Amino acid sequence: MKTAVRMLLIIFGVALIIVGVIMATVLAQDARARLARANSLAPVTAAEVRLAGSNRTVLVEGVLSTRNPVLVHNFVAFTRYEYLGEDDDGSDQWDVVERITPPLLIEASGLVQLAAQPYRITGYHAYWQEPTLRSRTFSQEGSHRYEGLVPGEMVMTIGTVVRGNEGNEVAAEFVYPGSRDAYVLAQSRAARWLPVAGFSAGLTGLVLLVLGSGLVQRLFAIRESEFLVR
Repeated sequence: MKTAVRMLLIIFGVALIIVGVIMATVLAQDARARLARANSLAPVTAAEVRLAGSNRTVLVEGVLSTRNPVLVHNFVAFTRYEYLGEDDDGSDQWDVVERITPPLLIEASGLVQLAAQPYRITGYHAYWQEPTLRSRTFSQEGSHRYEGLVPGEMVMTIGTVVRGNEGNEVAAEFVYPGSRDAYVLAQSRAARWLPVAGFSAGLTGLVLLVLGSGLVQRLFAIRESEFLVR
C-alpha cells in the first residue's frame, strides 16, 4: 500500500475515532442533560410567570401570538442562510449570515413576553428558499434560504424570569418549534442513538487506523513466513 494512501487512512481513522468519542460522551451527555432538565420542569402559565420570583427557571409551552410582527416570509423570528455552492460530494453548502430573534409573545393561558435578548432557534416551523440556486462569489451574493418560526404555531422555551418594563418576562435560552412532549422525545432519541453512532464511527476509525498502519499486512506476512517455515 502506498505511503500517501496509508497516511490518509490514518488521518481519517484518527478523525473518526475523535468524532466517535465526542458523540458517545459529550454530545450524548448533553442530550441526557437536556432531557432531564425538560422532564424536571412543568409548563407554566402566563399568570404563573407574572407571580414568579426573579431568576426562577421556567418552561413555557404555548402558541406564538399573532400579535408578533411578521418580519419576512411570514416569519416572526428566523435564521437566514446564503448559498455557497456544492462541495466535492455534490452536497449543497449554506452559510449562516443572519439570525433575528425578537422578543416574542407566547400565548400560554395569557401572554408571556420573552425578554429582548438573543436566544437560539432550535429548528423551524417552515422555510423559504429562492427558486434558483446562485453561488456566492466576490461580486454577488448567493441565493438565500430562510428557516423560521410562524405565528399561530406551537413553541416551547426554557428560560429565566426577569423583570421587564411592564412586569415579568422570560429571558429565553432557546425557542423550540413544537411542544414539550416533542422536545422530550427528540432529546430522548438523541440520548439513545448518539452513543451507538459514536461507537460505530469510532469502530470504523479504528479499522481505518489499523489498515493505514499496515498492521494487517504485517500479520499476514508473519503468518505467511510461519507457513513457509513449516
